[in-house]
Amino acid sequence: MSKKVAPVPGKVGVIIANTGTPAAPTAKAVKKYLSQFLMDPRICPMPRPMWWMLLHTVILRKRARASAEKYRAIWTTGGSPMAVAYEALERGLAEYYRNRGLSVEVRSAMSYGKPSLKRAVRELKEAGCERLVVL
Repeated sequence: MSKKVAPVPGKVGVIIANTGTPAAPTAKAVKKYLSQFLMDPRICPMPRPMWWMLLHTVILRKRARASAEKYRAIWTTGGSPMAVAYEALERGLAEYYRNRGLSVEVRSAMSYGKPSLKRAVRELKEAGCERLVVL
């Protein structure tokens, strides 16, 4: 049984957000992703200069290669399993709203990696969205 959805005035933008995923299952791409993620001030476990030095001289050198191997084991022909799933979710949700005649734009976005949250917000603003929902 399908619920009726009350129309919302103005165009709405929906962002399906997640932490992120590397762009490729390579040590270089994983290193870039992990660097962004692990330098986040909310994650950084010690003063930033000390953490930066430890992260870039020890942790990333070892972790990027090891993590890239694990990513290669789960990578799909379409790319990262997470990115592929979120893109499908974005298309499905957009279709759901479109089929109901609702003025809703949907984007998937990542805190670290691409597509970025910043890009998603910019695209939704450019599409004329007056309200923003982030999931």
